[in-house]
Order: sequence, then C-alpha cells, then structure tokens
Amino acid sequence: MTGIQGPDGDQPAQFGEVVSWTVTKDSASDSARKFVEYFMTEGYVDWLSIAPEGRLPVRAGTADNPTEYADKWKTMPAGVDKKEPLGNFYSEDVLSVLEQGPDELKRWGITQGQGDLVGAALGELPIAKAVSDVTSGGVDPETAAKQAADSLKSIKDSLQ
Repeated sequence: MTGIQGPDGDQPAQFGEVVSWTVTKDSASDSARKFVEYFMTEGYVDWLSIAPEGRLPVRAGTADNPTEYADKWKTMPAGVDKKEPLGNFYSEDVLSVLEQGPDELKRWGITQGQGDLVGAALGELPIAKAVSDVTSGGVDPETAAKQAADSLKSIKDSLQ
C-alpha cells in the first residue's frame, strides 16, 4: 500500500510485510541455503507472479540487471475474472510509487534490533489478534493494546 496519513499524522506511513527467509542453525543448512538462493534468484519472478497485485518486488533486480524483477512485475498478469498486466490497471506513476514502498517500509522490531521477537511473535500474532478484537467489537483499543503488550512481553521473556 502506498503511504497513507491519518488526521493526527505529520507524514504518511507505509504499510507492508516483507516475506523473509531464514536458514536456522539446526536445519539441513546446505539444502535450506540452496532453497533460499533459488527463490531469491531464478524463482523470484515465479514467486512474485503468484499474486502480483499483492506482492511488490523487494528485490528490484540483480547486479547485472538492477531493474529486472521490477520490470517483469509491472507486466505480470493480475486480476480475477480477467487477467491483464499490472500496467493496464495502474499508471506508471502509481507503479513507481508502489515500487518504492519497500524502500520506505520500517518493519516493526527489525530496526530496533528485536528480530528474534518478531519471528517468535509470528506464531501467536498478538498484534493481529488485538486489531481483530477491536474491529469485531470484542474489546476497546486500550484493553487490546495492553493485552498485545503483555503477550509480547511474555514471548520476549521466553526467548531469554
């Protein structure tokens, strides 16, 4: 999603999620590394093409062709009933803004050195649960925020 700004914001905020690959120390490291390398190179375009309207190329290209993935993404067929290249739905200006999105994205926890907490929280999704609880009318925002914070503190304590 491009940057959006609420009534109390002083600048637009970017929303997004980056799919990450991790090779753990107790995995079959060689096989796992080859798998990740494949999806970050030869398989990257195929992976993006699964749902180009919902995925942005975080990797714009390769050293030899710095815009290879972004260029291909713009031409990928998207849609439900009728599939057409993204460029038929969005202007070049919109596609350009979308492409720049990952450069502006500040992923919660990663920039604060809490990547291990982010990974562990993905199993329980306390923030998503809090948002769901508020939007369904189950709790007020303050209660949901406290529950999410308590859950994250518990998850963080379990990592130590």
